[in-house]
Amino acid sequence: MIELYIMIAWLAIMLFVGLWAGAGKRAPKSKEDWGTAGRSFHWITNYFTAHATQLSALTFMGFPGLLYVFGVPVFYAHYLAYMLGTCGFFVLFGPKMWRLGKKFGHMTPTDFLVQYYGGGKWFGYFLGAIFFLALIPYIQIQVLGTGWVFEQASGGLIPVWLGALIAYAIITIYVWAGGLRAVAYTDIIQGAMLLFGLWTGSIAIIMVFGGGFVNVFTQAATKLPELVAVTGFKGWNWAYTLSWALAVGAGWTFHAHMWLRMYTPRSETHARTWAGVQYAENCLHGIILTGAMLAVAIALPGLRADMAWLQATQKIFPVWLYGIMLAAVVAAIFSTVDSQVHALGLIVTHDFVERAGKKLTDQQFIWANRITVVIVVAAGYILAFVYPYPLGILSGYPASLGFILCPTIVFAAAHQRWVTKQGAIIGLIAGYIAMVITSVPPYANLFSIYFGCWGALVNTIVLIIVSLVTKTKPTEEQVKAIREASW
Repeated sequence: MIELYIMIAWLAIMLFVGLWAGAGKRAPKSKEDWGTAGRSFHWITNYFTAHATQLSALTFMGFPGLLYVFGVPVFYAHYLAYMLGTCGFFVLFGPKMWRLGKKFGHMTPTDFLVQYYGGGKWFGYFLGAIFFLALIPYIQIQVLGTGWVFEQASGGLIPVWLGALIAYAIITIYVWAGGLRAVAYTDIIQGAMLLFGLWTGSIAIIMVFGGGFVNVFTQAATKLPELVAVTGFKGWNWAYTLSWALAVGAGWTFHAHMWLRMYTPRSETHARTWAGVQYAENCLHGIILTGAMLAVAIALPGLRADMAWLQATQKIFPVWLYGIMLAAVVAAIFSTVDSQVHALGLIVTHDFVERAGKKLTDQQFIWANRITVVIVVAAGYILAFVYPYPLGILSGYPASLGFILCPTIVFAAAHQRWVTKQGAIIGLIAGYIAMVITSVPPYANLFSIYFGCWGALVNTIVLIIVSLVTKTKPTEEQVKAIREASW
């Protein structure tokens, strides 16, 4: 029960910080307050909110499980690709997007794309729908992860459904109260907690089960050589590893909740700094987590893969410290879900309601977002338990939904005058069709290339061809606005 008491204390702290962030002078009073926290974050705040948003239940359960089963190829595919893809984009284009956001009031990726490719509310609806669908499955997945942690911490006293309900109620309350500022301020504490848990737990596993970092890889090369090289083990050859890396790693950049972090720094300097820090930390913890899961694979074969990291820490730590590890998992989940539901509120209110021509006052905008947050959280919770199968299938697609947007966004960010709105629309449709076709038999991951990569490739080809034969190109004014934002 000590684990449960630690969990309760942790939830109380999160609720207090979230409500404090939305109280008094800090309470959101305008659209900018709610959506971007007034573009006021220090790079440290921006780093923690971006980093904590990125790290979710997958950090402690999903990716350690993949490392446990497949080994080093997952490190190449996820951590290096995430750094080179997502953080690479933030480093290269973050300051540009920050300048555009500040000048034109951008809040979502749709704002940028509509500005460059041209108007038309239906184009905005189309893009908004993509960003919405890319996030919905994650809300459902995190429900189950949260509930499991509560069940473990309480020794079965709190069932999965009740634990998830408690957690999601707390998230809804503080996002309702403070908007993005509440999300970011809780992310600072949650980010520190999850990094403490990730580093402490992984290093302890390496020392106890692996006999030290160097020894882990030496043992793995001897006892489990298939886990320390890209050999084609269980399908992880170089073609699959690299294509999976691109789709899953780089795709996160283009999700609305991550994109928003390019708009929130207080200055251009802060916009550059946070991404570099995030790049460095991710590389380091990726290496350490890989070593930890190789140690577990050698010492504790036969564990349930997605529980392997937690089960290993449970064997090492006293009860109170294991309770902190569980709190770190909850911190990872909370810091992802709160950002995602906040972003979904913006998509619905800004990309659909306002784009339809409905003029909202600041207070109407805030309340529309709050109502959307409640609806989205409730829908994700209900579907997770009542009808999980369709969303369970879709859970493999969200990163690819983002990555397929890559050529569409990069061509615009690089102010390529020859691209057209028709090319962008038809290319994306073709890319998503290709993604679906190559994600199921008989064409699943054709030629060992991950289906998300097929979608991006088809989008690129179709976008270029259609753009060359259509005439609705960006105007000189649109091109100039992106070009003058510089790098």
